[in-house]
Amino acid sequence: MFVVGRVIGSSMLLKQEDDDSSAVWGSAMEKWRKHQSSKRKKYIPETPKHIAELIASTNASYVRFLVDQLNDRARVYTRGPWDGGAIVVERYRLVLFTQGKVACTVLKQLARRMMELEDWMDHNWKVPHDPNRNGLSFLFNYEVMDALTILTSPRWTRAIFVRDPKERILSAYLDKVARNGGKYVTKHCCQKFSPPSKSNRSYVCADYAKASLLGFLEVVRSECCCDEHWAPQTRRIDRPFHPYITFVGQYDRIQDDTKRLLDLLSVKSGEAGLWTRFGAYGWGPNSTAIFSESTKANHQTSAHTKLLKYYNSTIDALVKEMYHQDYENRLFNFTPISPT
Repeated sequence: MFVVGRVIGSSMLLKQEDDDSSAVWGSAMEKWRKHQSSKRKKYIPETPKHIAELIASTNASYVRFLVDQLNDRARVYTRGPWDGGAIVVERYRLVLFTQGKVACTVLKQLARRMMELEDWMDHNWKVPHDPNRNGLSFLFNYEVMDALTILTSPRWTRAIFVRDPKERILSAYLDKVARNGGKYVTKHCCQKFSPPSKSNRSYVCADYAKASLLGFLEVVRSECCCDEHWAPQTRRIDRPFHPYITFVGQYDRIQDDTKRLLDLLSVKSGEAGLWTRFGAYGWGPNSTAIFSESTKANHQTSAHTKLLKYYNSTIDALVKEMYHQDYENRLFNFTPISPT
């Protein structure tokens, strides 16, 4: 039998035991809980029971594999950039994977509202994005066995919102390249070579990216593939954990899907009316519903309506090639937008 056993570093690993008695399991869990209480990290009370259920329904080698994934800097368990960590709203057993250019600002505001933070609607240099200042809980705040429970237990809802790659990369171009003289792409993609000047590669990179959508795509493909605002959405969650995603919302129907998510959480948590409490009102200057026309994500770049202006057959084919993993991902179930 495999039980949760000895402590190595700050992680709890699976250890093989010959004795399969409940006493062995109970002893291991007691040691684990003592370890938990000595740490600042949060813990989930249901973990011992769930890990036992997970081992019984799969096998110990598979559970060890998932633990190893988390210990080996899995994306879902590392702090990363501002949209690196998975948000955990423990009261409603929600794990939310936000992504740049997929309404991440409003979704983080929603998570902060669900955590009953008084300044949930604030949007400034600290909140809602900076994980050191926004008051949100993240998966990396939990011990590895608790993180595994959060990521695999049927009692939890794991949600991600996605956006058609053609629309998302165009929105990124309009917001991060075409605006403000391309300062963002210059700083985050091109200054890794050297400070920009007309005689070095940094300047050529930035100038090429700012020249056109096609130029930006070429820079992304060759120099800057993994920025959180345009990295393939398939990479947001490590593949071993894809089967455990329980909710996928689509950007083109984001208000309806947000309501669907809150209604689902109402059923699973036993707390009725979460849509009414958190989504139906209080958003924007007129206190309207979340993602109503007056509150849409603050990024009014209208990328969908500008596809005809910026796309041609060459760009369309290039985006399909660069983001083929997203289009082929059955979890996302994209119906590609046609720019013609």
